[in-house]
Amino acid sequence: MKKAALLIPLLIAAVILHAAVFLSPWGERLEMQAVDFWFNLRGPLKPPGDIVLVALDEDSYEELGVPMNQAWPRSLHARLLKRLARAGAKRAVFDVLFLGQSEDSGADSELAQALSGLPSVIGADLGTTVGEHKVQELFLPYEPFRAAVSQVAIVGLPEDYGVVRRFNTAMAGPAKGYPSLAEAAAGYSGMRPEGLGPRDFINYYGPRGTIETYSYYEALDPDILPDSAFKDKIVFIGIALRTGLGPDQKDSFLTPFNSAGRTFGVEIHATAAGNLLQHNWIKRFSAGFELLYLSGLLIVLGALIFLIRPVFSWTVLLFGSVVWAAVTYNLFLRGLYLPGALLFTVFLPLLFLASTLYYYFVVLKAKRQTERAFGLYLPAHLAKEVAKRPDALKPGGESVVATAMFTDIQDFTSITEKMSAEDVAAMLNSYFTDTIGAIFEEDGTLIKFIGDAVFAIWGAPIRQKDHATRAVRAAVAIQKRVNDFNSRKEYPELITRIGIHSGKMVVGNLGSDRRFDYTAIGDSVNLASRLEGVNKAFGTRIIISEDTKRLLDGSFETVRVGAIAVKGKSEVVGVYAVFEEKLRREGKQLWQSALEKFSERDWDKAYGLFEEVKQAEPRLCFAADYYLLQVADYSRRDQKYLRDTHWRGEIVFKTK
Repeated sequence: MKKAALLIPLLIAAVILHAAVFLSPWGERLEMQAVDFWFNLRGPLKPPGDIVLVALDEDSYEELGVPMNQAWPRSLHARLLKRLARAGAKRAVFDVLFLGQSEDSGADSELAQALSGLPSVIGADLGTTVGEHKVQELFLPYEPFRAAVSQVAIVGLPEDYGVVRRFNTAMAGPAKGYPSLAEAAAGYSGMRPEGLGPRDFINYYGPRGTIETYSYYEALDPDILPDSAFKDKIVFIGIALRTGLGPDQKDSFLTPFNSAGRTFGVEIHATAAGNLLQHNWIKRFSAGFELLYLSGLLIVLGALIFLIRPVFSWTVLLFGSVVWAAVTYNLFLRGLYLPGALLFTVFLPLLFLASTLYYYFVVLKAKRQTERAFGLYLPAHLAKEVAKRPDALKPGGESVVATAMFTDIQDFTSITEKMSAEDVAAMLNSYFTDTIGAIFEEDGTLIKFIGDAVFAIWGAPIRQKDHATRAVRAAVAIQKRVNDFNSRKEYPELITRIGIHSGKMVVGNLGSDRRFDYTAIGDSVNLASRLEGVNKAFGTRIIISEDTKRLLDGSFETVRVGAIAVKGKSEVVGVYAVFEEKLRREGKQLWQSALEKFSERDWDKAYGLFEEVKQAEPRLCFAADYYLLQVADYSRRDQKYLRDTHWRGEIVFKTK
């Protein structure tokens, strides 16, 4: 399919998917994070001078002698109102609930009288009564207070994913007909402020403490605060406790300036009221207009990005993002929010990625087809190597000194005989995914999978001086990955046995002119395969030959487990087990002594030492049991035969 023909269905799908995500909670949350970003980029603004806060803070509790666990005395509120009235305050707004009669009826009467002496707003709140059915209920102030004030308003604040960004305008149910605290403070009693939409944002002047704030005890004392501090001002009174109580009780919330800490609810109400008085809140367009605008941008920029070459299309993405950010930020400074975070941070980059992938798939098709052909029989890094050396594709091989590794899963047939073919395939895919990475991390060449077994080499086709060390390091890593695989308990527990040998082998493209594989052959390869099976006798997981051991850098915990003669091989091979962790020193010494006595045909001492090994080092217990059987077998044989055959302690393995 041509690129232009693919573009139309791709853009249609992108527009539909973008609209769905944009209207989803995930998309809304991303846009809200963009709102927070613009606020913090803009920084603080000068707050309105005709609004101040009086805070019921820790200092006031201490100065006025009010216990922190006690409701604020209503007599103090009455004193404050009288002080504000004398000072010429314009309005008192309480972000405080006066629910029911207090124990001090005199204080209640005093407060009611004080409320009537100054235009005041007090709060009501919505709550949920849980019984047979959940019922939303409006909690109103004490009736004498309601009669005394100019307005009762709702104190609740709406949160968008834990952050207060919007005005409380959607009054419904029992709260229908009541203004929000900010609306009442700004003088709106029965109608919504003109132009204020349910999607608009509070225009925060800055982090907490931006609006002028006085401690409650200071407001009571004319010697501390003169009347000018309150004259012709709207005074918000509310809780501002930073310590001693939980966040809900402290009446504090996250705002776009959350890096500076939570903001007290009374300051948020005051900020919203300031916005309404100054008509400077952040307006947002309708959802329909936003979708139309964003869809148009997606189509235009998406088409440009997709149709031109990636070397140039990234500039379209970058330039478009910069222009959008500049326009959006400038509109934000003027009180308008233009969305697009989802489009420019997710969808357009994905279109750029799709365009890039498509371009390289088409333009570099010939080269990729060649590499793909190599990849049919070579690992990825070998394919790249062959691409640099085309002559390496010719059939043939070369003799090199390398290290071969064979792995196998113990009792694989019995493990899988009751599993379905699909489950076996899924288990092997998961197992190989976990373990094969260890080979590639050590720059090994994965020659082939043989059922549940793996054949890999080091030292060819890329020459590696430390090929033996890399192979053993990969073997140890494979065992760790198998442990991780087993720990997930998704499949039956698997045990992987590994055999490793270093020596000469023929490596190269072996086969015919029309079909060949990159592989390795020779006695060294065969011996590595046999060593994998030797693990079964010794109860070990990794067996290496003496030739491999001589090439190691000394960073591994190895122990000689004996000498063996395998089927088809006349010479004796020394073999070593590799362990992930250090063996106990005593157990290791006992083991070495036991092997010496075994080689010297001192059966009684060998038997006793192998028994001691079982107690001293559990990880050699299985191997010790095996040698105990060998001691019993060899001790019954003709000793003259052993001397005549020059036996030196080797164990003959008659099966592969």
